[in-house]
Amino acid sequence: MKLKTIGLVFILSAVLCSFSMAQKNLEKSFKTIPDSIQTTVYWYWMSDNISKEGVVKDLHAMKSVGINRAFIGNIGYETTPYGKVKLFSDEWWDIMHTALKTATALDIEIGIFNSPGWSQSGGPWVKPSQSMRYLTASKTTFSGPKKLDVQLEKPKGDFQDVRVIAYKTPTAYGNSIGVLKPKLSSSVAVQNIGNLIDGSESTATDIPASDSFSLDFETTKDFTARSLVIYPAHKPIHLTVQLQVKKDGGYTTVKEFVVNRTNAALNVGFKPYGPIAVSFPATSGKSFRMVFSKSNGFGLAEVLLSETS
Repeated sequence: MKLKTIGLVFILSAVLCSFSMAQKNLEKSFKTIPDSIQTTVYWYWMSDNISKEGVVKDLHAMKSVGINRAFIGNIGYETTPYGKVKLFSDEWWDIMHTALKTATALDIEIGIFNSPGWSQSGGPWVKPSQSMRYLTASKTTFSGPKKLDVQLEKPKGDFQDVRVIAYKTPTAYGNSIGVLKPKLSSSVAVQNIGNLIDGSESTATDIPASDSFSLDFETTKDFTARSLVIYPAHKPIHLTVQLQVKKDGGYTTVKEFVVNRTNAALNVGFKPYGPIAVSFPATSGKSFRMVFSKSNGFGLAEVLLSETS
């Protein structure tokens, strides 16, 4: 028994000593970074605010904390006032030469973004036809069958034709619960609640802060829904929504989804507060309810409960 106890103590001591040594080595490596460790950073030159003195100080500061690789990116930032050193000017090239020469002396590797701008996409040499683009569309509805020779509506602004798609629409295409003139009610008092189904995205409705908010649609006859589109107001919104239908005296959840429009930056999307669309199996009823999770208040421009999936 004593031998086993001594053996156990010896093993525990060895483990603790090994752990202690590893901890000391880790701490030592942080204080004195070995050459085998490569630490890389993005080195943004912001809004033309650069100088020879500045890049030299930056590089020495990097070296002092163990940074040995940096990628230079020339970035224009809206909230940063622009300096005087324009990209590709003689002064800019002189500063770049100083940065590369200093980095070489300090044994710091330098990489350079292949173009200025966010995500290396800027530059006066980029023609509109070569720039980043997004898909947009216009639509025209016709009754047929018949032969057509018409000029289709063009999307606004510069655009390039991609494709014309013709398809047969279902009988209920475009029908929303609004055609039945539903009675709208909510769990919390809301002004101008009718704006939510007036067909205009420019008339927003403010929803006050609450632990839970519900919006009811009641019609005099059955309506069959297959999709729901929510158009947020132009303000951040992030919450969970449940679409429910009333059956046998109680409400049943048809669809649950998240609405997240919290980032209005254009690099996220050309329409920061774009609509949220969900589809679901055909569901019929006279009473539909939307339940919104706890929020500090939000805004809705339009709610479209549609027969079209």
